[in-house]
Amino acid sequence: MNSKFIYSKTINVLIVDDNLLFRKIITDVLSKELRCNIIGDFSNDETIKQKMLFPQADVILMDLQMPKMTGIHTASAWLEECPKAKIIALTIPTYYLYNRLLQEIGFKGCVYKNNFLDEIVMAVENVHNGGVYFNEILHANYISKLYYN
Repeated sequence: MNSKFIYSKTINVLIVDDNLLFRKIITDVLSKELRCNIIGDFSNDETIKQKMLFPQADVILMDLQMPKMTGIHTASAWLEECPKAKIIALTIPTYYLYNRLLQEIGFKGCVYKNNFLDEIVMAVENVHNGGVYFNEILHANYISKLYYN
């Protein structure tokens, strides 16, 4: 079943990632597969603070590694101001070690950039509906490839 027919409500998504092409691809995928309204896509947190967009977002996609700031520090500050914010980390697979920390901070999910096309729709759906998305199977597969290939 195509997930874009499940929801009648538009999901407001905010994207924070320093890679313009990656933001464009996420925008295209979420607009096509889900009823998503991208309320902003930014390369860092400075402009977002000025526009105060993060409280308007149903789901925030946050890169963990960016120049001038980290997604962990930005999300921690935002969650102090808006504790119900639903933030999904975007990162590289080696950051699987941070899943526990991400959960303790208040992230609702984590999607790996090398596999995001397979996961981003499911992650946004789960988090938007009040769930979480930390794909433990993907972590285990990644680790086994590192050690056994």
